[in-house]
Amino acid sequence: MMEIFKPGPISQVDIDYAVKRGEYIEVSIEVDFNEIMGGTFEDFLDLISELAGVTCLMDISYDIVGIKENNIIIFNVSGDASEAATMVDD
Repeated sequence: MMEIFKPGPISQVDIDYAVKRGEYIEVSIEVDFNEIMGGTFEDFLDLISELAGVTCLMDISYDIVGIKENNIIIFNVSGDASEAATMVDD
């Protein structure tokens, strides 16, 4: 069984902390299957990025880790959130 990450969306504090440590964010999200259908792959990546709480998540990876009733798919999502960080080290 795969590990389920912290439920999303991720907070700005967690984004800043991960970026400061040079780590990717890791979050678990729920997506309605109907939201995925009909769009492009880029639309899908934008959707999971938005649901994770990071509007500009880069180098995204994801795994399906579960399915709930009413066509809900649970994904573990990770990626580089450095574009969304508000704390910058000089």
